[in-house]
Amino acid sequence: MQLITEKEFQATVIDLARTYGWIVGFTYDARKSEPGEPDLRMVHPVQRRVIFAELKTTKGRLTKGRMNKAGSRWLPGQDEWGDALESCPGVEYYLWRPDGLNGEIERILRYVIEWPHDDERPRPGTAPRPGVGTPGQS
Repeated sequence: MQLITEKEFQATVIDLARTYGWIVGFTYDARKSEPGEPDLRMVHPVQRRVIFAELKTTKGRLTKGRMNKAGSRWLPGQDEWGDALESCPGVEYYLWRPDGLNGEIERILRYVIEWPHDDERPRPGTAPRPGVGTPGQS
């Protein structure tokens, strides 16, 4: 696969997500946002899913948390954001790299939760019952 910049990768993922009906949020200038915050925030109103995605180049690494220059506040790293998001039921967090464009990212964005019984499908404004139709849970 040809090497692409993180900016090009992000644009490709955003286009793909929008193709599948995702509402996508991202920060234009990361210098003005909370350190470590994931690159993309995505919501799918039909699938009723929320995804946070950190995008890295092939060799890119997650940042670690650190104290600010004044030593007065802890700045969370991308690793901490990922751990915190993965611990939230119903929230999907992914670390994506350009090799995911081989079909993995598209598969995740196209994935539709199959509800065992239609009466268990959450309605707008309601949350799903824990463990019902949530990826990674039984």
